Amino acid sequence: MTVLTRPEIARELRKLCDSVRRRLWICSPYVGSWSVRSVLGRKWWDRNNVDIRLLIDPDEKEVNRDTALRFAEKGKIRKLRGLHAKMYIVDDRVLLTSANLTFAGFARRHEAGVVLSGKAANSAISLFNSWWESAADFPNSSVLGLPRRRLQIAGEDDVPGLPEPMALPPDPGDFGGWACIAEFGDYGKFLHCYKDL
Repeated sequence: MTVLTRPEIARELRKLCDSVRRRLWICSPYVGSWSVRSVLGRKWWDRNNVDIRLLIDPDEKEVNRDTALRFAEKGKIRKLRGLHAKMYIVDDRVLLTSANLTFAGFARRHEAGVVLSGKAANSAISLFNSWWESAADFPNSSVLGLPRRRLQIAGEDDVPGLPEPMALPPDPGDFGGWACIAEFGDYGKFLHCYKDL
């Protein structure tokens, strides 16, 4: 077993996500801006019949609204008070890491992780599933109620003294659907945002 550090953690997660067939389960107490699409890629989004789950800590100020909208569109989000673990489960493999689902976690912070398979992965998958079963739903109405942020979450990108960002895998480009429409679903809101711009 090899211990991965940045940027290998991001490249390994992208490789796993690009091969997803049936399951992408993530637990992370912090969920950053949609820039994390560079790490997750878009194959999980484009493929049908992939079970998408995102397990978060209920402290809503640590969850980025745009990213949560995209997960809510394709899967389910639940909240588990006191969650601190970070697991990225893709089919039958697990990236167990210290990196939150944030740009800084994968590109700027000193993080470590290992990829589990076989019995070790099955144990982590069972643990995630038990947490999922005991977690509370985080409905779409809660996601829409998350605050919009013009700037990154404090601590995500602009912390003085963090190392310069490491290169992430290539950005697959934005992809949206419901999440993008929800932002400007009514013309009045669009005009208000446009005037602010």
